[in-house]
This record gives sequence, C-alpha cells and structure tokens, in this order.
Amino acid sequence: MSPFKICPPKKLPEHGVTDHLFTVWKEELEIYLAQDSCMAAFMKDGAYANWEAYVENPKRILKPAGTDKKAQLPLRRSELCTFLNIVAKACDICYFDSIMHHSKSLQGIYSELKNNFKNTGNENENTFLKLLELQYQPGTSTIDFYNHYRNLVIANLRKKGDIIEWQNSRLMEVDEELSPTFEDLILVNVLGVIDKRLPMLVRNNYYHLTGRTKRIMDYRTDILVHLPTMLIKTEENLPPDEGSLAR
Repeated sequence: MSPFKICPPKKLPEHGVTDHLFTVWKEELEIYLAQDSCMAAFMKDGAYANWEAYVENPKRILKPAGTDKKAQLPLRRSELCTFLNIVAKACDICYFDSIMHHSKSLQGIYSELKNNFKNTGNENENTFLKLLELQYQPGTSTIDFYNHYRNLVIANLRKKGDIIEWQNSRLMEVDEELSPTFEDLILVNVLGVIDKRLPMLVRNNYYHLTGRTKRIMDYRTDILVHLPTMLIKTEENLPPDEGSLAR
C-alpha cells in the first residue's frame, strides 16, 4: 500500500476553466481513479471504455468484454456506476445529471466539458444574445444540444455584486439561480431551436400529463430521448405515437 494518500481533484467549476486548469484536473482525476484497479476498465483503452447512456438503456453494459464472463456483468455495471459517481462529484453539480445519465465514455465526458468551457469561458462572450447563434445540426445528440444551451444560459446568470441597470441599478445581493419555471422555458426554447414544429408536437403528447404538480421538466429525459423519433414521423407525415412518447 502506498504511504501517500491521494485525494480527489478539486471540484471543477461550472465555467471559466482554462485549458491548463482542465488538463491538470483531468490528470489528477485519473490518478485518483487509478487507485482502484477496477476503475481502469472504464478509462481510455479499458475493456469497457464505452457504454450505453442510462437514458437509452439502464443496464449500460450489454455484453462482457476482455476476459469477463456474462455472470460478471452485474458487478461491472455496479462498478461503472461508482466510476461515474466519482467523476460527477469531481465536477460542478450542474454536470451531475449529464455525466450520470447521458454519458457514454470518459473521453465523451471530457469532450462535453471542454465544449462547454469553450463556449462559456470568455466572460466577454457571455452575452445572452449568443443563444440566438445556436443552431442544431441534424444527427447531433438532442441531449447534448439541450445541455449546451442550458449551460450557456447558466453562464449568463447574474452574480452577487452585479448591477442590474434596467432595474434602477439594483445591486444583486445573492447569486441568481434557475427557477423551476425558467427550467421549463429553457426546455421549450430548445425544442423550437431543434425544429420549430417540435413545441406543438410535444404539447400534443404531454399536455394532458402536466398541471399543478407535474411540469414539462418532469418529462425532460423522455422528451429528449424520443425527439429523433418524433422528427422522423413528422418528416414522414405520420401522427406521433402518443403511447410510445408519453408513458
């Protein structure tokens, strides 16, 4: 046993991360993970370096790899959950859901984080109007696009000490946070950016499920996962199958 205690890396902030800081964080994270030999299977070049997103298949690992047998899959799935939990806790909480439920590889997590920092790291570029420049590219993960859009909104939230000039130069006394209604609005806006027909399609499938206790955000994962199917059916001029979209 090593006489040195290796601690997890300092939590990666939400934004404002330089390339150098990210590289240091990544190396510290991998050194920390390497303390447990089981974690190596999920790192680059490991037997299970790629897995399924939880929202697409909760089992995540479908076939044994390397020298493993089928009977070892439940253990590997449990180890992957631990692996992702460690990685997610080493990041700001805003990335927790994306890492735990939408990731497919450690390299993919790195790419998504770097992409977010690239778009929100320069304070001079953090203007709300940059949202109008976002365009959805066919074939892109709808979940990744939603996370990108949401992260840019988060980068524009006001901080304690900021001055809000249009409110008679009001001084922010606390950091601004996303409200539940704001989260609903972000999701609806993302639908319209992906395809202008989607907001009404989603309304038709989920309106009867929402009310005072349930909001559109309660069905966010289901909606984002099924958007490609909805778009295909729209292109084919077929009515959306409500049974498969709104359970």
